[in-house]
Amino acid sequence: MKALLKAFFALFITIIMNAQTTIDQNLNNKETAIIRIASTTAKGDLVKLKEELNTGLNTGLTVNQIKEVIVHLYAYCGFPRSIRGLQTFMAVLEERKAKGGNRYFRKRSIANKRRHQQIQKRRECSG
Repeated sequence: MKALLKAFFALFITIIMNAQTTIDQNLNNKETAIIRIASTTAKGDLVKLKEELNTGLNTGLTVNQIKEVIVHLYAYCGFPRSIRGLQTFMAVLEERKAKGGNRYFRKRSIANKRRHQQIQKRRECSG
């Protein structure tokens, strides 16, 4: 009986490890960052959340994508944890801006300027 339980346990662990490997192979860095941000927000671990938010921004997630992830969590983990997650995210953005790591903000302002120019050209053309 013990041998059967050991064999079953070994098989179970092998299946789980293979499933995790397959999941990691099928997700890109952005998707993995979204999962980690969602899970740490749901757990309420704000120190770890700061790390994951920085990782998410470094992997190329936009501010709006991260905000949407955290906002959608209120239905699953509760409003207080979602709000604390948003507050932590805003603190991370402020820290990055203060450190001069505002690469995202410069890109965004350039994109907004281009969009504004395009809109003005359309208005001029349409008369």
